[in-house]
Amino acid sequence: MGSRLPFNSLEAVVYASVAVLSPATLLAQSDIVLRFDMPSQPLDRALRQVARQTGAEIMFTPNQVAGVLAPRLTGEMTAIQAVEHVIATTGLVAEKSASAIVIRGGGRPAAENSGQDVPGTGGIIVTGSRIRGAAVASPTTVMTRDDIRRAGQSNLGEAMRSLPQNFNGGQNPGVGMGTGGSTDNINVSSGATFNLRGIGQDATLTLLNGHRVAYNAANQGVDVSAISVAAIERMEVVSDGSSALYGSDAVGGVVNIILRRDFEGVWTSARLGTSTDGGGFQQQYSVVGGKTWNGGGLIATYDFGRDTAIKADHRSYGSDLNPDQTLVPFMRRHSAIVSAHQEVFSDLDFSVDATFNARRSHYKTPLNPVGPLSDFGLSGFGNSTSYSIAPSLNYRFTPDWRLTLLGVYGEDKSRYGSDLFVAGTNISPTRGCYCNTLINADLSVEGPIAQLPGGAARLAVGGGYREIGFHAFRTQGSAQSVNEQQNVYYAFGELYLPIVSKDQNLEGISSFSLSGALRYENYAGIDQIVTPKVGLVYAPVADIRFKATWGKSFRAPTLYQQYAVQYASLYPAASLGGSSFPSNSSALLLDGANTDLKSERATSWTVTAEITPASWSGFHAELSYYHIDYRDRVAAPISGIQSALVNQAYRQLVTYAPTLDAVTGIVANPAYIFSDYTGSAFDPSAVVAIVDNRSRNIARQIIQGVDLLLRYKMEIARSGAFTVQGNITYLDSKQRLVPGEEAQDIAGVIFYPPHVRGRASLLWDKGPMSLAAYVNYVGGLSDERAAAATRVSGMTTLDLSAAYKVEAGAGVLRDMEILVSLQNIGNKKPDLIRTSASYFPPYDSTNYSPVGRFVSLTISKSW
Repeated sequence: MGSRLPFNSLEAVVYASVAVLSPATLLAQSDIVLRFDMPSQPLDRALRQVARQTGAEIMFTPNQVAGVLAPRLTGEMTAIQAVEHVIATTGLVAEKSASAIVIRGGGRPAAENSGQDVPGTGGIIVTGSRIRGAAVASPTTVMTRDDIRRAGQSNLGEAMRSLPQNFNGGQNPGVGMGTGGSTDNINVSSGATFNLRGIGQDATLTLLNGHRVAYNAANQGVDVSAISVAAIERMEVVSDGSSALYGSDAVGGVVNIILRRDFEGVWTSARLGTSTDGGGFQQQYSVVGGKTWNGGGLIATYDFGRDTAIKADHRSYGSDLNPDQTLVPFMRRHSAIVSAHQEVFSDLDFSVDATFNARRSHYKTPLNPVGPLSDFGLSGFGNSTSYSIAPSLNYRFTPDWRLTLLGVYGEDKSRYGSDLFVAGTNISPTRGCYCNTLINADLSVEGPIAQLPGGAARLAVGGGYREIGFHAFRTQGSAQSVNEQQNVYYAFGELYLPIVSKDQNLEGISSFSLSGALRYENYAGIDQIVTPKVGLVYAPVADIRFKATWGKSFRAPTLYQQYAVQYASLYPAASLGGSSFPSNSSALLLDGANTDLKSERATSWTVTAEITPASWSGFHAELSYYHIDYRDRVAAPISGIQSALVNQAYRQLVTYAPTLDAVTGIVANPAYIFSDYTGSAFDPSAVVAIVDNRSRNIARQIIQGVDLLLRYKMEIARSGAFTVQGNITYLDSKQRLVPGEEAQDIAGVIFYPPHVRGRASLLWDKGPMSLAAYVNYVGGLSDERAAAATRVSGMTTLDLSAAYKVEAGAGVLRDMEILVSLQNIGNKKPDLIRTSASYFPPYDSTNYSPVGRFVSLTISKSW
């Protein structure tokens, strides 16, 4: 266990433990994730409180903690994570042994520890606030590294897809062709992007250690699968509009992926898994190495993965497809992350995060149900490379005030290619890239401004500059050349007011706090936007809390939406519904990008009730209602061009009897790709209408629903710890494309999110052994693409996992863990749907997985 602790007869060991439990049970409890809300207090009291709340044994000496003030601790974490947070700036180190958490090293004076947070997190401890120790009013879900590994999930994309609040359409490797419900449902690079509430991958902001990274592909999402699970501490999901705190894109919410801060030694892992129906064989190898020293530390991770494709002939329901058709693509990836921090001097810390990812994927789409792809088919690949570097300085210019200077540079290059074969000849090779860059500089200060009855009122203010670059080009195939950048200037402020604290012992009110945030963003040439947000947290008694938020959010249009290709297509007028025009009449239809786009805007509010009864130890329940009014959404307004000239809702989009100059000007404009589908020679005088179906700020969406989170942990002497958890969400979403048109249900409709999703788990831990069972439910859908709607059945699947860690003894087996996971143990299959092409998957690939039963074995070891 290392060197002996410096105890002597005059210096008693200070420790906290639950006397009736064995050391093995204590250790098992230390891995349970609990909610903490602890005030700033002397460090010895903070450690004792963590010990009491978790049941873990924490060993330290009086000299180590004498005169040291611990920061406030809020959030959900394990015992070891809580201990690391409260000692983060003390110079102490927490070591987890077989039976206890041992504090080593010497501490700092109290004045240097007041209200400090964890270095290297960009100044954000708990996502949802820029203020240290603030009670966050927004609903927040936490997934730790151990949660993800224990569930048998190999990457953050799999973890993301298991979250009920997320919709798996958009950019995901399993999304196939024919998902006509949304043009966002397309797999470009086999990455994985969050899509909270199903309102778009571009409407969920994803952060890494509190800072932005470069977008992936064309639709302004962030590829979370590029970040190795081995490198993270936890993933926090705030499912509430948060543009007042973080800026554009945070309409559906914010995801903050927090990296591991410190690690000592080397950890390795090997994972093999396969689908029992064939295909989908996975290999994954990870290594983590780290070193800590006085005032600093470094951790480095590397991860390699290789997944074979799942093809149509691997699945019984793929019998009508060509056997060589890809359902889930082949993927090979490399990921590396380095994170370091160093105390430069007593009041200045430097930290840096650096990431690298390279992934290649490949798919085949034969366009005939029989015969080789070379007869008639499409072969394609995606090749994505990304990296980022984010240095930061944290300066404590007074004991309570902290200044943070953060810089970010990142690139994401999603190269793609396809080859269209006809009779053995490649008639249409295409090669291109969606290349994204990000430059960000951010300066902020945070600290107390006044003492209120409930504690210190705190203020955070700051500002910065962001440059977003987008270069979309093709070296082969049809022309595409977009090379644009967006400059953004911003300023923000947040105020936290703890009005009442439980220490005041007031009748009828245990605690009450208010928070407010305001952010200004200047998207040069597009918009200047101010977004506010207010929140409150009220606890009438210590066991019950009510939380509420109201705020405005926005999403700036993507550079792809503004500058991508525009199309001018000539159709017979009758094809667009113009039956009253002369037979030789034609109409010009405009589609594609629009440089006049403005920002999408949303107003959202949430109400949450939480109960954590002291009389029912280990139980926590949280019920939230959310509502989002999302306006000025960018969309192509005409859903069916066959009625463009007769539907009165589209009248504002049609120019009748256009001038010859207007028609010839569009056809001759190099910004448009002109196509003539009339079958006759082009006659500009025969054009009776111009229909403008280019993207514009026109749609409106109302999203509302309920989230229910449950957790109960029970310890039984000699039987171990049992934890029951549940996460259920109900979603109602309606969309109106143009004013005057009736709003349409999109939740519960094929290729959109279902009304109901849920995930429940039962966990058991005892000493080195753990078992887990997970039930996943994805609700059914309505297929309304034909006159007679049909019902698509939902899926309920069961996952099981078992882990054993060798903690005692010597030799190569010491500190080795073996984990076996069985996902979808019943081998449930997606319900079949009608398709309009022989190469479309016969199921909804945005909601239901074709992987089937999956078995994996993971062996890991600490060295």
